[in-house]
Amino acid sequence: MLDDEIMKTCYAAFEAAVKHEIMEGFKVDGIILFNPHVNFEELIKLSNKEIKR
Repeated sequence: MLDDEIMKTCYAAFEAAVKHEIMEGFKVDGIILFNPHVNFEELIKLSNKEIKR
């Protein structure tokens, strides 16, 4: 990898970590609305409850 690619990869990892913290900190009535710790299998189970517009 080039230095440029390494720096951009480090930035992407940092950005993902910050977004993770933002998701954990965004709460409604004390409940994490966008919980990054819910695995994708559980999200798939809930996907049929999507609101159709």
